[in-house]
Amino acid sequence: MAARVRTLACYVAVMILVAAADCAYGEDNVFSVNAKNVYLRNCGDSDSFCSPSTDCETDCCCDIIAPIPKNTEVEVQCRAKGQKVSRDPWWLYVYVPSIDEFGWVADYFVECGPRICPASRC
Repeated sequence: MAARVRTLACYVAVMILVAAADCAYGEDNVFSVNAKNVYLRNCGDSDSFCSPSTDCETDCCCDIIAPIPKNTEVEVQCRAKGQKVSRDPWWLYVYVPSIDEFGWVADYFVECGPRICPASRC
């Protein structure tokens, strides 16, 4: 009987760990765009990119991939410093499921709470 209880306890522990892993890589990285006239930009991918910017004169100019309507959900992959938008230097590498595209968007335009989006650096 004790062996069965231990086996069941181990099974439950493994299931809890699996559920925790699903949370870590599931809904926890989904946030909404909180402004109008926001654009998904091509500055390279999360491994090889230039400093995200809209200023073609002084930095890497990141071409527009597509507009992102307000309240669109994005999946944040990672973050990097780039051109400041309203004193916020962080840009997010995101996946936009509604248009099936990856790209960069300024952290300032994504609703992640009172601080920068919780994502690892690219």
